[in-house]
Amino acid sequence: MATTAIAVSIEEGAVQMEAHTTSDKAMPAAKGVNKKRRRNKAAAEKPFLNDWDLPELMPGALPSANSVERDLFERRCKKMWRQIEAEEARHLYRKQVEQDVTTVAEVCELQEMFPTVDAEIVQALYVEDHDMASCVDKILKLVGGDVPTSPPMKPLPETSDASQFPSLSAQWTTSLPPKSPVDLTPAVSVWGPRIAAQA
Repeated sequence: MATTAIAVSIEEGAVQMEAHTTSDKAMPAAKGVNKKRRRNKAAAEKPFLNDWDLPELMPGALPSANSVERDLFERRCKKMWRQIEAEEARHLYRKQVEQDVTTVAEVCELQEMFPTVDAEIVQALYVEDHDMASCVDKILKLVGGDVPTSPPMKPLPETSDASQFPSLSAQWTTSLPPKSPVDLTPAVSVWGPRIAAQA
């Protein structure tokens, strides 16, 4: 029995040694995988140059490029050119819309300033220069002395004269709210003495 026990223990020791041996062999492989993961993670975190819009850096731009690389290079160049054209068209459209809105607003303002002048004349004068100041000068020269002026203002009433303010006269002061807290005392009710007598 003792021999068997020893054999068993030897076998267990051998098994344990084998396990240790295999785990020692597996450890460097696991460490290598972890290093690769760390390297990939570090590479992903590093900044990189976006060279999508620099087709001259592509292999197809080189004279020694094969037909596939050359085709990719040409497609990238055409796609970039289309994107640049579309962006410029959007920019020009936005600029034109802003200019049209400004033109309409300024022409409307000029028409309000000179209601006696035809709207077509105001528009034509504004389109010549696209400048408010020069257009106003031209319209003033065209109109001459016929510019309508606003009527003169009435003089302000004197505040010391009560007849200038009829709403503040004596007949209206009775409807005004009381001025002091003393005036806010409640009126005596007819029922007050009767209630006191009943109690």
